[in-house]
Amino acid sequence: MTLDADWIVQSPSHQEYFSERSELPRSADCAKGSPLCDETFQRKICTVDSDCQDLGVSCKDFAPTIKRPGESANRLCLGSADGLVERVYNIMISADEHLDITSLSSPNGRFREAMINALAYLSHKENVPTVRFLYSGDSSTSLNFLSPADKTLKAIANDIQKRGGRSEALRMNLAWLSSPQLSWNHSKIIIADQKRVLSGGHNLWDADYLSEKPVFDLSMEVYGPVGQDTQKFVNTLWSKVGKGFASYPFRKDRLNIVPKSDAASGLPVIGVGRMGSLGNNAADDAIVDLIKASRQSIELSQQDLYSALGLKPAASWALPALLDAIMRGVKVSVLQSNPGPFLGYGMVSPEKTFQNMAAEFIKSAQAKRFHTPNGESLQQYFCDKVAYAPFRFSKDRTSWSDGSSISNHSKLIIVDQVSFYMGSQNFYPANLQEFGYIVNDPGATAELLVQYWNPLWEASESARLPCP
Repeated sequence: MTLDADWIVQSPSHQEYFSERSELPRSADCAKGSPLCDETFQRKICTVDSDCQDLGVSCKDFAPTIKRPGESANRLCLGSADGLVERVYNIMISADEHLDITSLSSPNGRFREAMINALAYLSHKENVPTVRFLYSGDSSTSLNFLSPADKTLKAIANDIQKRGGRSEALRMNLAWLSSPQLSWNHSKIIIADQKRVLSGGHNLWDADYLSEKPVFDLSMEVYGPVGQDTQKFVNTLWSKVGKGFASYPFRKDRLNIVPKSDAASGLPVIGVGRMGSLGNNAADDAIVDLIKASRQSIELSQQDLYSALGLKPAASWALPALLDAIMRGVKVSVLQSNPGPFLGYGMVSPEKTFQNMAAEFIKSAQAKRFHTPNGESLQQYFCDKVAYAPFRFSKDRTSWSDGSSISNHSKLIIVDQVSFYMGSQNFYPANLQEFGYIVNDPGATAELLVQYWNPLWEASESARLPCP
């Protein structure tokens, strides 16, 4: 695996939200139909930075406005979140042979607009790549029978044509992947030519990531042979679709993407996936083994550690391994999302989770006849080893200006500051299809600590919870 200098994909950028700013970044939206407003992306059209002075942002070229090779990008007043849209677009247009996109649901808003422009761009290439879309459904709330796959794919093809693309030159498949056992696709992967991958926690949802109160999230962009293992996982997902897929042009053929087999090189990395109720769940074992390997420290940045979908909070499959690590003397630090609306970004509050963990630790330690090294109580030992904080991006802000919760959607586990897991799989139990990477490299982990973990922990530590 190879990493570029900007391989960490975090949104929003913490630096724009820290307490040194007197005000939070404002929305750069402009009203559709107003003069100098780009109708597709709702950004003010500009020439120089002074044109954007009223918005407090910069005037930049915006690549997702390009719909065919050779075109120049429009210059727009870009907000703090627009870089995420641009990264999604850039990896899509890099495909020369094949593009695969998997996510919880179809992109919407400006993410969808960028995808349509990227597909129009691909349709004008000399060798037009094939494309597959695999989601659990058309949206996170609609029932799939109300949005059949062929209807969604037809809308994509029509919109490509409206943007000046050659939709007739594209070969595309689209399918929903979910099962009655409450198991559906939750992986978030964009993979171009089996060698360039964007994968992690980001859903391509406009309201969640491009608003004035964005969800904080984390993904990574990687290159190299690890893309071939990622392609194998995506192919396995597709093998579970059966006949329930749509094809464009509208015929019954199905794209078959054969994984390449170049020799591995670069950083040591393992792609780990799970199939939920549809097959093998190797990622569960891999994450547990990563935790078991810890000797000094574990840092977790998570939405939740417990699920609240049942009558009482359900513990993670990985919690026993985490408790055993604490008994070994491993220091554990947790950043958890603040509780949100029902089924939002935070089911069980950090306070309740910390209490549950302490109780589970004492129960497990007593069952294993664990004795603290200095004779302190099990509760005190637990609290000496575990630092728990609700997610903050600033020491001065416990919520957004309107009182709503600050949400964290990251799925990150760092072990001994030399290895980490990053992907789509939450620490709380959910029997979904997931994918992520375990990277064992001190240099890459150090970058992740400096650019992501350390600033957030510094901002959140002042809200650290007292011993339960």
